[in-house]
Amino acid sequence: MGLCSVLCMDVHFEPIKDEILYIGTLKGTIQAELGMVVEKSSRTTGHNTGTVDVVEATVVVHYDYQRTAVFSHQGVVSLLARGGDSGSVIVDRKQGSGITLCRVWTFQHLQPHGQGA
Repeated sequence: MGLCSVLCMDVHFEPIKDEILYIGTLKGTIQAELGMVVEKSSRTTGHNTGTVDVVEATVVVHYDYQRTAVFSHQGVVSLLARGGDSGSVIVDRKQGSGITLCRVWTFQHLQPHGQGA
């Protein structure tokens, strides 16, 4: 049987804010629309803006020589993003509503469908 020791510390945490740095508080969620002006605030590239270029696409991502992933029903947004930015909320700049989460991929193939194709 192993031994376990516990260290008790008096730790004070600052309250978590419900706002996004440089953007503010989200006002809900909405569907992305072609040409929509969006923004994000993220760890690596900070705050920047872009536009929704495609609202329905299939993206093929090659992780290495043996692993490939296919993501369908994806929107494509042109804004600056790098590793470490994944997971940040992409927000409609006009309404302040979230439209999706940022995913940073290096993809080999993009097949647009419908709007923006």
